[in-house]
Amino acid sequence: MCGRYLLDMPGATVAQLLQALDRTDNALPTWNAAPSQLLPVLGWNPDTRERSLVKMEWGLVPQWAADAAHASGGASSQRLKPQINARGESVAERPMFRTAFSKRRCLIPMRGWYEWVRGPQRKHPWVLQPVVGEDDIATAAGLWERWRSEDGTPHDTFAIITCEAAPQIHHLHSRQPVLIGAADRQRWLETPPGEAVTLHGLLQAGEPAIDAWEVDTAVNAVSNNSPEVIRPIDA
Repeated sequence: MCGRYLLDMPGATVAQLLQALDRTDNALPTWNAAPSQLLPVLGWNPDTRERSLVKMEWGLVPQWAADAAHASGGASSQRLKPQINARGESVAERPMFRTAFSKRRCLIPMRGWYEWVRGPQRKHPWVLQPVVGEDDIATAAGLWERWRSEDGTPHDTFAIITCEAAPQIHHLHSRQPVLIGAADRQRWLETPPGEAVTLHGLLQAGEPAIDAWEVDTAVNAVSNNSPEVIRPIDA
């Protein structure tokens, strides 16, 4: 499960690191990214052959699901539960995700994510941060979908693909985002639909080093969004 993450860099910097066009209007850094927020996502346009960093809403909803909600007489936001994560083990088969896995893959830049670890009395938040070079940034495998509301307004949404956690962090949580390194980003984004099956080997933890530290429960509140929320609790 990945339900919060951090991206403490402005959009222009993220786009530069990922060799992409910044179409986020230089999105602000965030230390507490949460579902339903508009967040930077790296996409690939096969027509223009351009990488672009754009904003999408965290919580995937496919158009067919939105249409079904409209047909049943209710707003999709009331009848559908947006999916923030997709399990890598079943992403190619589940109706909610299989078309996006084939045709609409993306990457979610992040500097780390949060997990809540059960203690004797309560759960404690931890930051898990992949170790990358100064000229790079971690990217998680993702899927995106566009649905339109009844008035025709488009909504671009995304989900983060997860896998079994790496042994080094499994004691903190059993799942983690699928991390796609620099060497595999082009393949993840540009593989054509008919060859998507060849990407299954990427949907695992791999062996990146991951730093981890406990932080204060202030991060529990989405409104707390500053560098303070990632400060180690014993600092």
